[in-house]
This record gives sequence, C-alpha cells and structure tokens, in this order.
Amino acid sequence: MKKCTSCFEEKEMYHGRKCFECRAKYLHEKWLKRNEKTCPACGIIHNLGNTKECSRKCKVLNRIKIVNGCWEWQGKINESGYGSFQEREKGKKKDLRAHRESYRIFIGDIPQGLYVLHKCDNPACCNPDHLFLGTHSDNMQDMLKKGRENYPRGKNHYKIK
Repeated sequence: MKKCTSCFEEKEMYHGRKCFECRAKYLHEKWLKRNEKTCPACGIIHNLGNTKECSRKCKVLNRIKIVNGCWEWQGKINESGYGSFQEREKGKKKDLRAHRESYRIFIGDIPQGLYVLHKCDNPACCNPDHLFLGTHSDNMQDMLKKGRENYPRGKNHYKIK
C-alpha cells in the first residue's frame, strides 16, 4: 500500500502514483476534454456526441443562408424541396423537416393535424416570419389563390381534341 498523489489516502496503486478511483476519474476527465466541441452557431462548449451543434436551434441557425429575406436550408433537401435533418430520439433516427422545427423553436408547438405553411412559397425556407399554421384545406386554398396549381386547363388539358 502506498499513498495516492491525488487523494492522499493509503490505497492500492494503479501502476504509478494514483489509486484506481483517481485513475478512472482522471481518464474520464481526459476523455471529456478530448471530445469537447464548440458550437459553430453560438460558441458554447459542449460534449453531446457526434453532433457539431449544441441544440436544434443552433442546428437550424447553422444550416441556413439568408437569400431575399428567406432562410434557405443548406443541408439535406428532400424530393419535395423541403429541408430535412436527422435526430436521434430514444436510440432511433428520425427525419425532421427543417421548416417545422424552425416553427417549433421560434414560435411554439404545432397542434395535432395542422400544417406549417409558407407565405413565401419557398419550400426550403425556414424563416419563422414566413411560416404560419393551417389545415390541409387552408393549404389548398392558398395554392389556388397564388396560382400554383399544376392542373392543365383549356387547350392544355390532356383530353382536349
């Protein structure tokens, strides 16, 4: 038995001058220090695994580019043109739409059955000032009002002779 140089107690030593408990504590602190990251959006030092950002808010703010007032998503864009990213919840990967998360973060919760609609008609935009809630019917009426329907009419209809 020797005296530990960290806790100054008479204990069994781990190969050198530290006891097993102090050695484990030292290795854990060393691991934490090695895995520290600085969030590129807010500058907070964190140790949250593989992610660069410290929160979903920072993830949204770090992956946008401001173009004509729109916050255009610079990350993954799905086949519909909407920004998306993955998060782990309870050990499983979950795809999240960037504009919906932006609404949740900056404005508030989205009630069940409601859509997050765009005033700017840019699906890649996640500026909370350009987002509002509505039903499917509201979305269809907004589409018709803005002339975005893709239904051929008149001489452009496929059944015309």
